[in-house]
Amino acid sequence: ESFCYGNSTRNNFLGSADYNWDERELMRNLGSLYAEITPLAGLRLRGTMSFDIYRNFNERFTLEDAGYFDPQRGTPNPEGTTYRTRSNENRNIVLEFLIGYQKSFGNHNIDVIVNAMDQKMQWNNQQASADQTGLLDWDQRRIEEGWPPDTKGLFYERSRFGLIGYMGRASYNYNSKYYLDVTVRRDGTSRFGPGYKWGTFPSVGAAWRLSSESFMSGMSWLNDLKLRVGWGQTGNQETRDFAYLSLVNFNPKYALGSSGLPGEGVIVPAIALGDFPVVDMSWETVTTQNIGFDALFWNNKISLTTEYYFRETEGILQSIQIPKVIGALNNPVVNLATVQNKGFEFVLGYNEQIGDLGISANFNFTTVDNKVTRLYQNIPQGGESNRIEVGYPINFIRGYKVGGIFQSQEEVDTWLENNSDPGLENQKAPGDIYFQDIYGPPAEGADPEDYRTLGADSVVNIYDQVYIGKQIPGYFYGLNMALNYKKFDLSFNFRGLGDVQAINGVRRSGEQMGTGGVNYLAAVRDRWTSDNPSTTMPRAISSDPSGNNRMSDRWVEDAGFLRLQNAQLGYNFSGPAIDKAGISNMRLFLSMSNLFVLSPYTGLDPENDTTPMTFVVGFNFGL
Repeated sequence: ESFCYGNSTRNNFLGSADYNWDERELMRNLGSLYAEITPLAGLRLRGTMSFDIYRNFNERFTLEDAGYFDPQRGTPNPEGTTYRTRSNENRNIVLEFLIGYQKSFGNHNIDVIVNAMDQKMQWNNQQASADQTGLLDWDQRRIEEGWPPDTKGLFYERSRFGLIGYMGRASYNYNSKYYLDVTVRRDGTSRFGPGYKWGTFPSVGAAWRLSSESFMSGMSWLNDLKLRVGWGQTGNQETRDFAYLSLVNFNPKYALGSSGLPGEGVIVPAIALGDFPVVDMSWETVTTQNIGFDALFWNNKISLTTEYYFRETEGILQSIQIPKVIGALNNPVVNLATVQNKGFEFVLGYNEQIGDLGISANFNFTTVDNKVTRLYQNIPQGGESNRIEVGYPINFIRGYKVGGIFQSQEEVDTWLENNSDPGLENQKAPGDIYFQDIYGPPAEGADPEDYRTLGADSVVNIYDQVYIGKQIPGYFYGLNMALNYKKFDLSFNFRGLGDVQAINGVRRSGEQMGTGGVNYLAAVRDRWTSDNPSTTMPRAISSDPSGNNRMSDRWVEDAGFLRLQNAQLGYNFSGPAIDKAGISNMRLFLSMSNLFVLSPYTGLDPENDTTPMTFVVGFNFGL
């Protein structure tokens, strides 16, 4: 007999808890060993081994009667009593060897480093499953011999990765006045195909301490001034392993012969090539140029750092969407785009001692102008929350722009006489949202890169989805401050960002008013009705036949914020009793994090809904 309660009923998780077991074991080992010798003055040889070994083991056991507590089932699970186990193992071992040499010749100083690195990573994944086990208790879960072969499954996957790198760096300075650094790094990775595995990444930097020049000697208020410039490249090879190959998949099966019914016969193992290989995929390269200065003023009480940077990332590694008819199981990874970042960085510091009061403060401010300048075949990629398109910030938010809310049937009729909303126009009524018609399809004979035409075409469709927000902040800022008074100390850290938008997922799920099984937000009480002609929230109607809940700027909000990230108050004990006990230091402290956030964002948190507020009382001492 079925006891199904329907889609609008929540799962009885308290009841099902007695019929489900889920255990997980996690173990991680991190470590680093090194040996260093100095056979000659200024010469050092250093060997290092680092390792990170991680294991995650999971077992799940579900009794057949757990299905009674599923509101959409209300009967025993058709799979019977099931058992699932999964084991993941990751090994990451890095070996390095470094040769360094330092020498001074009068005012000339040199520092040379040569380094070689070998990294090997391996990931193993093993899964086993069984249905209709007939077991009655969690403690019997490993009696596997009695399980029928046709209800058992086993899956094993292994992935390997290797990286080799060589680096050379030469540094020179003359009398701590003129500086020059030259670095060359060459890396080879197993993630790219033959002919594309290696990348070479040079960099050069120079600095001039102007405050050491004789023509600056009369400026007593200036303690130090250094001008610096730099240019350099780095590489990124973070993508899935063997993406340049079409890997063989041994999981498929097919029926050979027939037992009289279509599709039946002897089940035979098969293979499939499930990936679309990209043999010319190679290193993502970041080229950075910067110019700036560092200064100290008024007996080193005030410090100032200012820098302009220009950073271009070429060949960004990212998957692209291809038609399903190609038959690929995974979207291929290509060197998709070129992105530019540019802006200014400022850091202002202050240090002062006034009697027993010590003050230290640092304020930083960074601007970011992010823009995609080139794209693979200039074809836009991504969906609503990760759109990539030339001329826009990477991973911007894309959707419709709200035009307004119909307030009368006359407004609906007038709009339908001049516009169409294919598939969503038959039940339009007062209280529904209408969206802006901005673009139309590409003109006949247009360049393939022009995938739409600016200008209304009286049809609201995919061509009218536009930029409605960016997820990369336009600026970051922060304030760190520390106060010391006799035995007390107080420190706090503010952090903030701005010129950024986010999709309010809480509102989007809590104000849709079109599906069952959801606890709506209290704001829906102010929705449009004939007695409450709202201009901000549409009517409530099942299944959303007019498309009010489609992705639009209705769900996008300003996500800038100022957060008190950390604060700490401490007291340092001292005195004869402390000294007599052999204690070198003793401190009691109260540490607090995420105390508050100020933001126009109406969700739980503009950055992370799960960010907790924490309070820690601690005591530390040294002998």
